[in-house]
Amino acid sequence: MLSDALNVYDGYKNIVEGEGEGLSEYQIFNIRNKSLYLRCAYDIALKRLGKETLNWTVGCCKEAVLKINEMGIQATTSARTVQNWNVNFRKKCKFPHPNPKIANGVKYKPSLFEFSPALNWTAKTLFLVTLTIFMLKC
Repeated sequence: MLSDALNVYDGYKNIVEGEGEGLSEYQIFNIRNKSLYLRCAYDIALKRLGKETLNWTVGCCKEAVLKINEMGIQATTSARTVQNWNVNFRKKCKFPHPNPKIANGVKYKPSLFEFSPALNWTAKTLFLVTLTIFMLKC
């Protein structure tokens, strides 16, 4: 699953809540970087945990950070950050959506309605009262 985020053009959609709706290019870039670090840490864990006295943060996450940083990718230098990404990812096998409005299910409203809540109520009332005008007949 994490490999798909790196190898498939829109593979990131499978590992982020909301299937990537409304993500910017920068957010997609960050999700792919997180996938890279976690994929490396999981690979290290599969090979070494249980065979050596190694813990997740100090062993697996730190080694993953060092390996990936050696390749020239500097998304993080902290094993603790990778550990936190793992905590967020393992809850649902998906990363939480970076946009808090989408993550919490808040519907988008034009900024005009955010500045004037009364206008929002007036517009809704107008559309509901005149709904028959706006309906299309087939």
